[in-house]
Amino acid sequence: TPGSDITNKKGINFFDNIQLSTLSIENKLLYSHLYGYPFFFYHSKLAKTDRGPTWTKIKVLLKYLTNYDWLIWIDIDAFIINNDITLEYFINSARSLYLKNHDSDENFDIIIGEDWNGINNGVFFIRNSPWSMNFLNEVWNSYYTASSHIKFTLQFHEQSAMQYVLDLHKDNHHVQIVPLNWFNSYSRSVHIEQVELKEKYYYEKGDFIIHCPGVPVFQKLKSILPELPILDLNIIPDHVNWRIQLFDFEI
Repeated sequence: TPGSDITNKKGINFFDNIQLSTLSIENKLLYSHLYGYPFFFYHSKLAKTDRGPTWTKIKVLLKYLTNYDWLIWIDIDAFIINNDITLEYFINSARSLYLKNHDSDENFDIIIGEDWNGINNGVFFIRNSPWSMNFLNEVWNSYYTASSHIKFTLQFHEQSAMQYVLDLHKDNHHVQIVPLNWFNSYSRSVHIEQVELKEKYYYEKGDFIIHCPGVPVFQKLKSILPELPILDLNIIPDHVNWRIQLFDFEI
């Protein structure tokens, strides 16, 4: 009923979750149509798996990566704020950084940012390449082997597994680390103790994305709602097909 507080045993309000998901889908759908990018959304709760639902991220990437040159993954609690920036801008900028230390971009496969915990895969780019496919498969298959490693923790689920596989094989030459605030700026609801890190990680006006990892849903909404852009639908290109296809996803 209107106004009632429907929560689960963990105290999570379902209405807040629905609002966050709806806003996030609309946000990314409008941006993708603005530039003609394909957009795929999946609900991890519908995937049957014996591990945490975020692990299905790896299977989704494996499913679609072979169809495109690059994919960008964006978590549900990460919102595109600056619609003036294209995805190609980040790929080209990262490639320029990569070529400063490499003779060619043949192995230029992942673009990702880091925080005090290591990589953060809430938003990252991955290229269609044999290495990328092998990497994602190894991350998926590392669920049991990585968790048994004495120096490894699955605290951050598939993100920790990605870090583990990269560290295990020292495959950093396939990964271009970029400043986190290029496309994965954190909301100020995310607690950062070190003062010197706040400028590096917190969202500022003009940043591409605001991301709210590790905070309650109501705080995510409080941080995101004031920043959401109002997109003029009249600027959507005439050729855009607004058809939305829904289908089941099996891992």
